[in-house]
Amino acid sequence: MVNREEGLGCMSDSYANVRVSTKIITSSDCVLTLMLLGFGDLRDLMNLSGLSEYKITLILDELEKKHLISKIKKGFIFKRTYYELTNEGYQRALRIYTILKEDAETLRDLIYKGSTNEILSILSKYSRESLWIFKALDLLEEDLIERIIKIKGRQREF
Repeated sequence: MVNREEGLGCMSDSYANVRVSTKIITSSDCVLTLMLLGFGDLRDLMNLSGLSEYKITLILDELEKKHLISKIKKGFIFKRTYYELTNEGYQRALRIYTILKEDAETLRDLIYKGSTNEILSILSKYSRESLWIFKALDLLEEDLIERIIKIKGRQREF
């Protein structure tokens, strides 16, 4: 999670369009969560997130500067770069994953109840670029994600 006062999170000003409280889940937080689940290769992160290689590389560089991940090279002949969570990165990714799971369950219930205002309240802590995480982690079904995007799309910030 990003704390606005501390300026944490990858390029939080460019990725975080909507802020209701002082915390928001950004694309960098989502990348950390994917790494928690074992995806440490650039290609895997690109495929799961739908983000460009350029954006993923920027996020990874920023996370590495903050000592949340470390870069390692693997392979004898064909060297490939992989990324691993540091201790601090692991703890942060675990907190984010817990929040994502709780929010996914709540969103699922609220969508079936039709509680638009409550849905928007939960979504306000996510940057526009970070909504893909629910699909990548299989936390919400695709039809529910489409409903969320439609609901969120009715707002000016989106």
